[in-house]
Amino acid sequence: MSDRPWLSAQYIVRSQIIRLFNAGFPVVFSFADNDAPETDVVVTGMGIVTALGLSADETWARVVAGESSGRALRNDEIDCHNDLQDLLRRVPGGCRIDRRVLMEQVAICEPAFPQQAPEALRDPMNQMLALSLAEAVGQAGMNSEQLMSAGCVVGTSKSSLAALDSVGQSATRDPQVFRDQFLPDAPLRMVQRLTGARGPALCPVAACATGLISVIHGAELIRTGQANCCIVGSADASLHPAVMASFHRLGVLSRQSDPGTACRPFDQNRDGFVIGEGAAVFVLESRRRAKHRDIRPIARVVSAGWQTDPTGLTQIDQSGRIVRGTIQRAVEGARNAGVSFCPDVVSVHGTATESNDLAEARGLSELLPSDVLCFGVKGATGHLLGAAGSVEFGLTLMAMQHGLVPPTANHQATDPQCSINVSPNAELRDIRSALKLSLGFGGQVAAVLVDDAC
Repeated sequence: MSDRPWLSAQYIVRSQIIRLFNAGFPVVFSFADNDAPETDVVVTGMGIVTALGLSADETWARVVAGESSGRALRNDEIDCHNDLQDLLRRVPGGCRIDRRVLMEQVAICEPAFPQQAPEALRDPMNQMLALSLAEAVGQAGMNSEQLMSAGCVVGTSKSSLAALDSVGQSATRDPQVFRDQFLPDAPLRMVQRLTGARGPALCPVAACATGLISVIHGAELIRTGQANCCIVGSADASLHPAVMASFHRLGVLSRQSDPGTACRPFDQNRDGFVIGEGAAVFVLESRRRAKHRDIRPIARVVSAGWQTDPTGLTQIDQSGRIVRGTIQRAVEGARNAGVSFCPDVVSVHGTATESNDLAEARGLSELLPSDVLCFGVKGATGHLLGAAGSVEFGLTLMAMQHGLVPPTANHQATDPQCSINVSPNAELRDIRSALKLSLGFGGQVAAVLVDDAC
């Protein structure tokens, strides 16, 4: 019997609620319409920040080169360093962004914003988000007047942990700091303040599927006419001793001594992931609006499927049934829009944990031809948790732009139980369409189909 019976009771209640809701509410979204293409949802700008690079191009170049940002963390980069080392039985590792360089780049991009949020921009997670926001808005050619009418869908998997550490200090004495940095919707409100956006606003919190679900929600706001432009994305900065210790206890962190080669998605020697941090932001618009602004879209968001897995709070159905059903719903959405869809490439979630990789591989192999290439980037970027879906969605779009399937870093020999086509090397392909998958604790499973019908 637990020495905290209330915790056991809470777990049981939450599990049952999740099972009830997860079992009956699959969702299909269609964002394209061949009969009325002016209403299509398109991507016109994107920005990416990771430990590989503080821009989309820099991150992409290093992913394609097969590099990894995983490294040992210094004492000054994470609290409780020695305690973590004792717990993990190795030097703590992760994919961490250099804070000094990050602050310098944010200072450079600040003039791009119509408004300022000085308190919020002291937080590392918000800095990553602000930098990717500036890149996305710049690529989309948005001015301050156009930004004012935009909607915002920006999420994260949890509150800023840097802010959490300061709750007993400045945050409790300064309510503004508490609101700007600690509350879960702080990143959303910072984006609103920086851009002056006054459209519909949402803050998804869906664990590691948060980033992709932000894209889905933003596209739906446009498709239903609630907004003609939407800023979407997510950020996460979870290289924190509490998170690392918790994931270690769950058995999902890799036990390898070298963080750079530790995360091996779909490999027969995989044993978990390495935590990373980052952010990605996209500008979504109706095709009509993009055409009016004379902006060439990056890609079209065709459809999406979204449902939840009732297996457990941190478990997934290893049979692949839920993953398969989610993809089928996305394909169904494409058909409803008059689009016959079989993706040329799949960007997998690929956590390099046994259950997740099996679920994805089994779900995909039953639906797709064996020659469809799949790739995962967590071996290069680390697992970005709440930012994983958005960053990986951005890298999927870049694969389409460059006609290049990036390598799955650290992948050497595919697990025989994972019967999907994963390549350890970059491959040139004519990529006209792609599928992005994201999964998260709590049973979140999402799939988005995109194409280059621009």
